[in-house]
Amino acid sequence: LSTILGYSDLLLADLPIGDPRRQEIEEIRQAALRSADLTRQLLAFSRQQVLRPTELVVNDLVTAMERTLRGLLGDRVNLVLVLDPELGPVVADRSQLEQVLINLVLNARDAMAGQERGELKIETTPLTLAWPDRTASGGEVPAGDYIVLRLRDSGRGMDTATRTRAFEPFFTTKRAGEGIGLGLATAYGIVKQSGGFIWLDSEPGRGTTVTVYLPTARGAKPRDRVAPAPDSLEASAGETVLLVEDEDAVRAMAARLLRQRGYTVLEAANGANALALLQRHEGEIDILVTDIMMPEMNGLELADRVAAIREGLPMLFVSGYAEGSLGEGHAGTTLLNKPFRATELLGAVRRVIDGARVGGEPVAAT
Repeated sequence: LSTILGYSDLLLADLPIGDPRRQEIEEIRQAALRSADLTRQLLAFSRQQVLRPTELVVNDLVTAMERTLRGLLGDRVNLVLVLDPELGPVVADRSQLEQVLINLVLNARDAMAGQERGELKIETTPLTLAWPDRTASGGEVPAGDYIVLRLRDSGRGMDTATRTRAFEPFFTTKRAGEGIGLGLATAYGIVKQSGGFIWLDSEPGRGTTVTVYLPTARGAKPRDRVAPAPDSLEASAGETVLLVEDEDAVRAMAARLLRQRGYTVLEAANGANALALLQRHEGEIDILVTDIMMPEMNGLELADRVAAIREGLPMLFVSGYAEGSLGEGHAGTTLLNKPFRATELLGAVRRVIDGARVGGEPVAAT
């Protein structure tokens, strides 16, 4: 997907406005973006996506989304908010938590379809468990401090067979074309990857209650800093990039993109080749751009080896998986997650190089 998006952006950048081929390329790019969105949902369910955690208050998120949620529910559903004012913060990815709320609201809306009037109540409350708590659906929440987000709808409810499969990916009770069964599954994955718990209680004719437990932010810190996307294909000032990527198609696309924008690119298919290139190259290298998930020597191990050879060399990590998230030893380093667009890669490289120059000149060969 990174390859498709990258080459699509390259072609669009080279074609003038009004060229009839732009529409065809844009269709390719939009298809890749839809595929990327589906991939992120599957990664969310399997808890392998890269999160962007920040400290936030769930009440603030709910109230900021209230207008959007009322619009999703429509005129026949009454939205009631019961938000505890004493709520403390949690550490979570704001956009992903918004996705959880939207998915749960949409699921509740569909459960109330056909009713003359429906009601959805969204509640928040702090909760301290002195010992593990058994939930109504048979799960267990460990002892600890939590923020509870609860959604109660007046819908048709679920029987036991449906309830036990509700969080399975691609399981849906909707007719063909009305849903793909990833809404609740995605919510489940995001909550679990955020360190929380999600349970469902439902009976036919008695509606559904979904309860989310999120650990409080006490002592927690965001880990990863992710590069935002710029608005244009930013150019080089003649810098040299050491690009390490084991996927040939992605490496070729990224190298071509960087060269077209004026960078000198040294390509390596793995960590060993990258170290050999680093030792042979006599000129400056301005940045290491490396995938994290690689065989034999991963990107984090490579970064440690490179830092021992060229201290202070700026680095940009690329990954699409939570296993590739930056550990404590690389806190503060920029992370770009796959699949990425051309603008995202170029912008990240530009900012990492410029940010390093604030404190000094590029690192020369030793």
